[in-house]
Amino acid sequence: MNKGIKLSRGDIIGFLNSDDFYVNSDVILKVAKKFEKDPSLDVCYADLIYVDKNNTSKIIRYFKSRKFKKGLFSKGWCPPHPTFFVRQSIYKKYGIFDLNYHFASDVDLMMRFLEIHKIKSIYISEVLVKMRIGGATNKSFKNIWLQNKEILNSLNKNGLSVNIISFFIYKIISRFLQFFLK
Repeated sequence: MNKGIKLSRGDIIGFLNSDDFYVNSDVILKVAKKFEKDPSLDVCYADLIYVDKNNTSKIIRYFKSRKFKKGLFSKGWCPPHPTFFVRQSIYKKYGIFDLNYHFASDVDLMMRFLEIHKIKSIYISEVLVKMRIGGATNKSFKNIWLQNKEILNSLNKNGLSVNIISFFIYKIISRFLQFFLK
């Protein structure tokens, strides 16, 4: 992804992994219009649905995001990365993915941009991306544990206070509820 950022010539950068796809052909246009409407906007993000890896019509989990508020990362929240579109100038100004994080480099990056650098963001309250279940991070409990450990390390690195018990309770409750939103 860092190589892609460095090679990019566009104004807005978004990442779509090999198992992910946009919900329709209008997603890029919708995102472009948000940035066009507000030239001071640095990032936009939206909702995502996890789908069965073999049957993409079968919804497994609805990842409902929300408008960013300071302190949310300390509660275990982050926007879904495949819906996170950022101006290229933000990467140049605040940096790229920290490769010290194997499972949480995306969370660390979004945390730095939103919590630390306070870039201007907007939440689009609709699904933009479908993600097949079974990616590297969520394919096993071990990887989920390692990701959360890296997120806690990132919070610490970035000087953000966290109550570990609240962090995990919030994450468990929010993930549990996502299964009922589908």
